[in-house]
Amino acid sequence: MTDDGGQVFPTMKKMGELEVSEGGMTVRQLYAGMVGARLAAQYTHNVPGVAERVAEDSFIVADAMIQVEKACGDCGGIDEGCLCAHDVDDAAMGEGPEDD
Repeated sequence: MTDDGGQVFPTMKKMGELEVSEGGMTVRQLYAGMVGARLAAQYTHNVPGVAERVAEDSFIVADAMIQVEKACGDCGGIDEGCLCAHDVDDAAMGEGPEDD
């Protein structure tokens, strides 16, 4: 099962005296949405299959972002000389559908 990174923006539900968070968007969905918006902005015309390709690629990148974030802790893989990014599973960087 893919690590979704947990919840972001959960909704609060009252259960008696307790408030419990539930639902909401996952970190994976949030990252994929941000990546997808950027990828989709690159296309200025309707190309068959581009929406599906953007969606697939967005989740591939989101999965890699979650893995780097977990592997690199505080630096997120951006500190110069950070050696923890090599721990990212190559499968998370997966290949998108073959180009025709």
